[in-house]
Amino acid sequence: MVARKLPIVLSLDEAIRFMDCATHPKFKAALAVAYGAGLRVSEIVSLKVSDIESKRMAIRVEQGKGHRDRYAMLSPALLEHLRAWWRNRCFYLQF
Repeated sequence: MVARKLPIVLSLDEAIRFMDCATHPKFKAALAVAYGAGLRVSEIVSLKVSDIESKRMAIRVEQGKGHRDRYAMLSPALLEHLRAWWRNRCFYLQF
């Protein structure tokens, strides 16, 4: 039997400081999704706007680890963070 180690969980202050290190809003959003919803990098880069289900407060992950589809929880704070990034993104696309 192989002993499993518990993952290292950041405190709230550590998580905030970690996300503040990202300089671009896109990277801040990616880090927030990774930490807040527990998604892997490969899952984050393949997300589409249609995968965010705000009414169900869920994120649809297609072809994640093991090529399986799953849902991840979407917190209200994470949803607001993603909406802020989307507004910022649309602002820069106008120019």
